Parts: sequence; structure tokens; C-alpha cells
Amino acid sequence: MAVFLNQKKDIQYSVHKTKAAHTFESVIVEFHKPFKKKTVLGTIYRAPGTDLNVFNTEFEELLQTLSGKNRLILTGDYNINLLSHMSHPETDKFLNILYAHSLLPTIKNPHVSLIIVQL
Repeated sequence: MAVFLNQKKDIQYSVHKTKAAHTFESVIVEFHKPFKKKTVLGTIYRAPGTDLNVFNTEFEELLQTLSGKNRLILTGDYNINLLSHMSHPETDKFLNILYAHSLLPTIKNPHVSLIIVQL
């Protein structure tokens, strides 16, 4: 599966260079203007069945490179059932990684892409 972002021509942005990950594909873009705060928007796709322990490690490394940005919005399809966090340690770890970076999942329907917003 390919990951992409589509933006207007008149918005100033730069593509954030990230280390290659084995467990997910991503595109991370930093918008400069017309936003008042620097905004980083990323989209991530993790294929079903990918090792969640390895994903958690790689995902946390990505978040560490993005820390300190003024506003971080992550979207995508993580293929993680967040409802199983009480019985599935890897899912619980994923949520704890989000919380450690002041990120919260905002899911309205568990069968659509996950949007994560930094508070």
C-alpha cells in the first residue's frame, strides 16, 4: 500500500526526512505558512500482521524525532485493535507510547483510519 498526502500549492511545507521503518510506511510533512504554529502532519500505514513489538519500537523512534514540534497530527491505518489494550500487552504499549508523547487517539468508528492529535 502507498502512503501520500495531497496539499494546496500555496501552502509552504517541507517533507520531514525519517529513518526507514520495516513495519510501516509514512509521509511526514511540516507546514510553515499560513499556520500560526508550526504544524507537522503525518500519515502512517501499518500492514495487518506486522510484528507489533517491532512496530512499537520503530514508531516510538519516529515520535522522538518529531518531539518538540508545536503541533503534531498523525493519521493513518495502524491496524491495531485499541479495544484489546487490557488483554493485549503490545496494544497497551502502543497506547502508552502515544500518551508519553501527549498524543490521544480520536476514533469515532473502529473500522476507519486512526487520527491522533497532540494536545
